Amino acid sequence: MKEMDITSGLERKKHIGVVMDHSDQKVPEKAVLVVDDDEMLLRIFEKRLTKAGYRAITARSALEGLNLLREHHPPVVVVDWMMPGMDGIEFCRQVRLDDQFKDTYLIMVTSLDAQDSKVYALEAGADDFLRKPINYEELIARIRVAFRIKDFQLEKQERIRLEGILEMAGAASHELNQPLQIILGKIELLLMELDPSHPLYTSLSVIKEQALRIASITKKIGRIVRYESKEYPGGMKMVDIHRSSEAGYSPEEY
Repeated sequence: MKEMDITSGLERKKHIGVVMDHSDQKVPEKAVLVVDDDEMLLRIFEKRLTKAGYRAITARSALEGLNLLREHHPPVVVVDWMMPGMDGIEFCRQVRLDDQFKDTYLIMVTSLDAQDSKVYALEAGADDFLRKPINYEELIARIRVAFRIKDFQLEKQERIRLEGILEMAGAASHELNQPLQIILGKIELLLMELDPSHPLYTSLSVIKEQALRIASITKKIGRIVRYESKEYPGGMKMVDIHRSSEAGYSPEEY
């Protein structure tokens, strides 16, 4: 009987970039929320964004913008500073108060030209700053940069999640392997001592078969290198051990 070869999650971290799987990961929709009280500018924004391949969501006030943000969760928001009622600065502050939007990318647009205005906007929670009159090619370029940053954040979150899974899988596989080896060893000794005609021989053979099955699953847990989930009745999702494992298993290894 060969001892199980368990590879720890920590040792496999270096392979994450190659084997990472996003099959069940939701990719942020390329939607951009534009908040401005100027209806004509909103129409221009919408046409420019649509032409560039984005879905434009428009709001004529900061309050409406907050409501649409909560409803649609767009990854990127373009907001005007000077608006009646709640202005763009307060809009940014309100967005940053909500943890679910802490990674939302905010681009502040304003006709203010002073350097301290830019600093003020960034301190309020804006990620980028664009002055009016708007150069729409520059705006689209900045939005593309924003989505590249969002994609990087998604990759980083997935990497952290996978590292956690690998560490847990490696530890669980190692801990389960120790008692399994003892159980399989004892069963093997008993089978060697018993005559095949003995009443317990068949029962022990069944126990050995099931223990080997557990050993197979344990080994696959120790070889998880990607994240693939499987949906069970009731909508519950769990890691698909067989599809996530780097290699199959044959009972003959034992």
